[in-house]
Amino acid sequence: MSIKKKERILLVTPGYPSPDNLYNHSFVHQRVLGYKEEGLLVEVFSVPGSPYKKNMETPKVRKYQIDDVEVLEGTHGNLKDHLRKNVYDKILIHFAWKNIMEIVLPESVGTPLLIWVHGVEALSWKRRLFNLTPDVKEVVKFLGYIPFNIQQLRFVRGLIEKKDRRITFIFVSHWMKDILEKDTKTKVESFQIIPNVINENLFSYEKKEEDQRYHIFNVRPYHSKKYANDLMVETILKLKDSPEFSKLQFHLYGAGRLFEKTVRRIKDLPNVHLENRMLPQKEMAKIHKKCGILLMPTRQDAQGVSMCEAMSSGLVPVVSKNTAIPEFVPENAGYLCENPEEMANAIQELVELEDVFLRKSEAASVLIQQKCGTKTVLLQEIHLIQGNR
Repeated sequence: MSIKKKERILLVTPGYPSPDNLYNHSFVHQRVLGYKEEGLLVEVFSVPGSPYKKNMETPKVRKYQIDDVEVLEGTHGNLKDHLRKNVYDKILIHFAWKNIMEIVLPESVGTPLLIWVHGVEALSWKRRLFNLTPDVKEVVKFLGYIPFNIQQLRFVRGLIEKKDRRITFIFVSHWMKDILEKDTKTKVESFQIIPNVINENLFSYEKKEEDQRYHIFNVRPYHSKKYANDLMVETILKLKDSPEFSKLQFHLYGAGRLFEKTVRRIKDLPNVHLENRMLPQKEMAKIHKKCGILLMPTRQDAQGVSMCEAMSSGLVPVVSKNTAIPEFVPENAGYLCENPEEMANAIQELVELEDVFLRKSEAASVLIQQKCGTKTVLLQEIHLIQGNR
């Protein structure tokens, strides 16, 4: 890939991996590493903290390196000072958070802006009602979130309605764009659909052995009902009556405040291997090599990056038929299910029909690498960055 003349490009993000938090917004870091490999250098400015609070103090900016990428980390006030002292040809922004955008917009007049919309900053609070519980503290917390969400969506609507020609929005799925337009009652005119990148070199495909269909994998956060870990548990319990159940091995990983409560009904099953931790990507890739099926329900996903990584490794996805998931899992590459019963039936089919398992495993990897592989996504993004003048 040929890179044009060197431009000065800034990437602004609400989080970035660091030596003490290696997996913070790692999907942004994967892009930066990919750009760098192709000769496109970007400067990174991270503004951590609550997206709903603007910190205009100007302490000393933290500077660090990770994977040979130089990172600046500071407050909203630091970002404002940085933009006043530096001139950029392009600015790339991940998450259209109001408090960050209100800094960038007036300090970058005339500069092309590429804004990645990931979901949390662009969905109505009504789409998060599944997180409500009878717990009074949780209800109070959710009620406190609603006005911030309303302000955020009002800001995004205004940003779209301005029809600023220097702004291009990037969505990771058609579903994400459609839902943003519904929730903000707007129509986005300047946009691209580009999924999050999947590292096919790390999550490489190796032809599965027939007996790997008995090994079922899942890794999820456990801090929100969005991840539908309760539906995963229900699926496993439905499989208990299957004559093949004793042959199945469940490899389940995750962490969060809901972990113990969610898994308590399956933690004593002899074929359920539970670990209360998230997985580094390299370790995850190694575990993928041992497993054949991905059991990963969801209540809401703009793409499902963990799902796509597993598919790239050749795991057959047994997943939910909702939100953006159908855009990434066609019928020949996995199972789109409405409920735990359908998920249990899908797993039973894969166990009974080894030829179907092997065929879908290869199809899942081929499809997702073509759609989300490094070269595919980076070509689109670099072309967009270079072409946005």
